[in-house]
Amino acid sequence: MKLMPAENLISDKEYIAQLEGIGFVDVSLEDITPDVFPGFVKFLKGRKWGWWVFGSVIDWYAHAGAKFVIISGRKPT
Repeated sequence: MKLMPAENLISDKEYIAQLEGIGFVDVSLEDITPDVFPGFVKFLKGRKWGWWVFGSVIDWYAHAGAKFVIISGRKPT
């Protein structure tokens, strides 16, 4: 069930390091997983059968460690 490319599966620290590596500073990452996954999965599972299956896959991803994050930083001028 490859919903995303393997190269997108990185840790928080790797993600921040990549942004800093291309010149961003004051990089911060906020994990909003608990605010997103439960409602998203509930929404999907409340739809027709195919969406329920997709919701189950997303739920599996959440339990496997997938995250929704907000990341911010700035690039000095």
